[in-house]
Amino acid sequence: MEEFFHAAAVIRRKKNMLLGMEDEDGNWRTGTDHVEHIDWNYFRNMFTANEVYVPEAATSMVDPSEAMSQRLTRVVTRDEVKRAVFEMPADKSSGPDSMTVCFF
Repeated sequence: MEEFFHAAAVIRRKKNMLLGMEDEDGNWRTGTDHVEHIDWNYFRNMFTANEVYVPEAATSMVDPSEAMSQRLTRVVTRDEVKRAVFEMPADKSSGPDSMTVCFF
């Protein structure tokens, strides 16, 4: 029985092995350095806001005061983010992706 589980683990390891990735130009790259660079660029681009889309309906409903506008556009501190994350329940998902705080 032990041999079965060992064989299953070996097969899963081979199946899950990442040998290469396609870069932004469509070229297939192999090697740890290339794959790491492609992966890093992908997520950096994903989580960097180049342009903020604000629906017209949202702007027509609210006319924020100058003080409110400054508060909404100020830089969020590391401590504020940390406090918000640590206040979240560890076993609850905060969004539709079903990822819990424990995952991150």
